[in-house]
Amino acid sequence: MAWKNLKQRIIGDALLIDHESLQKMDGVHGLIDWSRLEQLLINIHSSTRG
Repeated sequence: MAWKNLKQRIIGDALLIDHESLQKMDGVHGLIDWSRLEQLLINIHSSTRG
């Protein structure tokens, strides 16, 4: 019979943790022109499968 560890966090919880380094990255996010970066990287992985 399977059991579930209710004290174990799920990955979503780990992603929502507030951390000083993540707050610093929020400032950097506004400085990056993501559309230009996307154009540079768009053809790196163009496979239709996996």
